[in-house]
Formats: sequence, C-alpha cells, structure tokens
Amino acid sequence: MTAFPALLSGLSLVPALALVPSQEAHPFELELTPRTFKYEGGEYRGEVARLRVPENRSRKDSRFIELAFARLKSTAAKPKTTVFYLAGGPGDSATNMVEGSGWEGLLAVADLVLLDQRGTGRSRPDLVYTPESVTPEGLFLDPESMLDVSVAMAEEAAAHFRAEGIDLAGYTTVESARDVDALRVALGLERVILMGHSYGTHLALEVVRSFGAHVEGVILAGTAGMNDMHKLPSELDAHWRKLSALVAADPALGRSIPDLDGLLRKTLAKLRAEPLAVTVTDRVTRQPVEVPFGPAGLQLLLLRDMGDVEDIPVLPRLVVEVERGETRTLQWFVQKRYDQVRSVSIMTLAMRGASGATKDRWERIEREAATSPFGKARVMPPPEVSRALGTPDLGDAFRAPVRSEVRALFLSGTLDGNTPPEQAEAVRAGFPNSAHVIVENGGHEDLLGMPEIRALIARFIGGEKLADARLVKPALRFVPLRDEAGPGMTHPAVEQSGVR
Repeated sequence: MTAFPALLSGLSLVPALALVPSQEAHPFELELTPRTFKYEGGEYRGEVARLRVPENRSRKDSRFIELAFARLKSTAAKPKTTVFYLAGGPGDSATNMVEGSGWEGLLAVADLVLLDQRGTGRSRPDLVYTPESVTPEGLFLDPESMLDVSVAMAEEAAAHFRAEGIDLAGYTTVESARDVDALRVALGLERVILMGHSYGTHLALEVVRSFGAHVEGVILAGTAGMNDMHKLPSELDAHWRKLSALVAADPALGRSIPDLDGLLRKTLAKLRAEPLAVTVTDRVTRQPVEVPFGPAGLQLLLLRDMGDVEDIPVLPRLVVEVERGETRTLQWFVQKRYDQVRSVSIMTLAMRGASGATKDRWERIEREAATSPFGKARVMPPPEVSRALGTPDLGDAFRAPVRSEVRALFLSGTLDGNTPPEQAEAVRAGFPNSAHVIVENGGHEDLLGMPEIRALIARFIGGEKLADARLVKPALRFVPLRDEAGPGMTHPAVEQSGVR
C-alpha cells in the first residue's frame, strides 16, 4: 500500500493540546474533525483527532501525551468490526498511509483506524532527534566503532528529551498496548480487529494478551513474537544461505557467484583489513562527508535490505563490487542509510530495548554470533544503548508466548529475512483458531500490497473462516554484474552509478 507522506504534511488534526499533568485533563476527550483523504483514483471519507493518554501509567503524577489517529469510514451499509492498523518499525507512522491507495477493499467491509503510536509520526512528542555533537560515520566501520557511536548518539538524544520533561521509561510495548485499548474505549467500540505489520504484530500480540476480550480478530503480516525483538544469528544465516542458493541457480549469475555466502565472508574479512571510503552528503549540513566503510557497514546494509524484494536483486552485485574494492553501487546504499541514521528514533530504541530477550536467547545469540557473518549486528539496540536510555526491562513474563482463542490470520513471505514464516508458525502455536498464508517469493514489505492478500484480509474481516494457503509471486530476477551482457533487471543504485 503506497504511502504519500507529503500529502499529510499540513494535517492539523485538532489544535495542539498542552502536555499537562494527569489531574488537569481527562484522557478520553476526543474532538473528531471530518476530513476527506484523496488518493490516486479516488478519495476516502473520514475524520482525524488526537487522544490524550498518560505518558507513564505507573506514575500517578504522569503528564499526558497526544496520540494522533485517522479513521477512514467504510462504504458498507452495515460495516463489520472496526479495524485498527498498527504500523511497524517500531517508529513508522500509520497516518502517513492514510492517503495511499489500497484500502478500498477493506473499507468495503469495515472502518479503518490508523494510529500513530506514542513517540511516532504526528503523535506528540515525536521522539526523533538529530544529534549535534556526534555524526553517524562510525556506524559503518566496525562493531566497536558502531557501538561507541550508537551509545553517544543515544546519550545525547536522551539528554535532550529528558530536558524537555519527557519520561522515556513510558515508551514500552505494554504502554502502547494500553494506548490501543484506550483508543477503542474513546471511540465507543466494544471490540476491534487488529492488523499489524512487523513490529505492529508484536504490539498486537500484547493487546490480545492484555485485552483479548475486546479483540475480535488479529491479522499479523510479518510476525514478530514476544521474544523475537533481537534476531538469532542462525536465522539470518539461514536466510542468507537461501539467497545464496537462488543466486547459484540463476542462469546469469550462477557461474560468476556460485557461493554468495562464501563471498560475503571473504568480503567482510577484506573490509576488516582494509576499509573502503564512501563520500555522501550530510542532509543537515549539506556538506560532503567521507564515511569509512568496513564490515559493520556491509552488515548494516544487508540486514536492512535482505528481506526487501525490491532490493534483494541487487545485493549479489553489491557484494561482488565491494569485494573488488568498488563503490559505484555502494554509494547509493550508504547515502540512503546515512540519511536514515543521521537522526535517532528514541521510540524505536526504547520499545525494542524494553521488549528485550530471555536469558536463554541472549546466550544463544552470543554462541551463534561467533561463527555468523552477521555477528550480533541485529541485536538492536545493544544493551549498552538501553542502559544509556534508562530503558526498563519488561521481563520474561512479557516475553512468554501469547495464547488466545481469538481468531488469527498470519501472513508470511518465504524471502522475508526479518520475520520468516517459521517465526509466525512458532507464534501460531498459541492460536488454535488461525490460518497461515505463505507467499512464495514474498518479502517483508510487499505482502499487504498484493491484491490477493487484500482480498483475503477483507474476507477475514467479514467473518469468513480461512484455511492455510500458499500463494506464489514471480521469482526474483537478479541485477546482472556490470560486465555481463544481456537484458536484466536494474535498480536505482545501478542507475545512479551510470553503469549498466
């Protein structure tokens, strides 16, 4: 579902409310403002508002914060149960999706509420900060440098927000789950259907556990269980080997790259011995910056994109060029990620850090990291960053599997390296009234945009009992190496390099 953030840049919702102590305001006061949301090909009718909730419900003197949301109205004469959409990240904005095409089928069945979770999007405060004293070049060099820079950026951001009176201990999945139920109550709804993507599924599971009596169903696309916030290196290795096998079987690339996994390990070793240098433009200073690029940089780029079917096709070419010491394709990726990590989302770090991992999982991560080409690169945030933020640990009771009779629809892609189908199956063990739809060649970001998936979602919302199914997308077509002739896919990174 395509999002159009610029179209909502002037979204005022309701006049900004002061962040006041809890005794001075009632959390469920709503002023719904009618809005028409235009998208390419039509428009949605709806309304927008803000909901005030306590920032930290464990404190009696907690101030209130504001949650921004939009409700799109169903076109049905008698709408079914309202759907709450919970975005991923954590840190993504749901209201940025309100003027995207693709909601029509869902709205033919039910109303849709898109909530900006606490600390994100148009909710207030927005916990994104651009540090002044430290820039992110070191994130791309080696694990030690990455950790030092991560801690320094987190410390500066945390100090900034604490100076504004923000209680960072209130930014946990447990508090967000209570927000979701508070919104349900404020809208006068007895029950809702939850639809989450990625981290949004993690949040949805906590809502089911705490408020299951008010949840009629749950749709989980790219499922992250309660103990899945820190990835196991073995899971990442398995996905990379799957991609390696696809490349080896590719008629164009197979002879040149018979062992992508081995090539990656070789490339990481070369980068440790001799880092590359990539020049990017700092979007804040608008000045060129030379980024030292070592093994941490390559791990960062691959882990961000190895579940995205839009970028997977160019990754073999990227690794080949980096192994050769070339930066033509690499520059595009480094610029893209430098822009993203230039600012720090404290909400992202706080939420993930509070969810944490069990002792057994931490020990397994340590063991597996010793032999994995990805090491502990997907332990995000590292414990040192959580300590810098003062993040509370939600404990192993929170990380225990969720068990519920609520009906559930799980959606997974076989090329999703972030939340693979096996992860969804593990969560599904606690949901006896469920179905799992697996998309062959589907990735992490593309499932909800598929017309077949949208149709299944509408049927599920309508109350239909679905069965397990397997859908198929076309196989990936990898971007060829630049010295190979013949037609093939292209990619923005290749187009920018000026080499075909």
